Amino acid sequence: MSTRIICIANQKGGVGKTTTAVSLAHGLTQKGKQVLLIDLDPQGQCATALGRSPEPGVFYLLTMGHTPQETAFLKSWVRLSGREGLYLFPGDQQTMAAQTVLNAQDQPISAIRQSVSRFFREGLHYIIFDTAPSVGGIQERAVWASDLVIVPTATEFLSADGLGKVLRMM
Repeated sequence: MSTRIICIANQKGGVGKTTTAVSLAHGLTQKGKQVLLIDLDPQGQCATALGRSPEPGVFYLLTMGHTPQETAFLKSWVRLSGREGLYLFPGDQQTMAAQTVLNAQDQPISAIRQSVSRFFREGLHYIIFDTAPSVGGIQERAVWASDLVIVPTATEFLSADGLGKVLRMM
């Protein structure tokens, strides 16, 4: 079984990225799939939607190396969601600092895929990224790390413009 990565992205806010990410993750678990939802948005709304508190796990995921000790530490940040088969890797305001670190270290476009690859052998069917409506590093790396990108779009000009920006990024 190979783990598939799905990214929910749009450079426009308020178009339903978090709702889409949480709903898709839940729907996949209803089909018997194991899902890790990674909250790359500094607002930490995936945690809130699942009745949990935002936490800085994503900061560590994006800034730590790949030693066995670091991997064990990162796996300790995986939270139960209260829904069978759905796990949460929480983010919070510190996620913005991770973007600064990624850019300062000139991390490659593949940095996020490398970071999450440590979870591929954990029986997961899917990893879903919820991204912030921003540019500057994390969203671009998440899009490139993914096997599938979903771009929620409202029927308004600015939302469609955000869709166009994501398509050009790809």
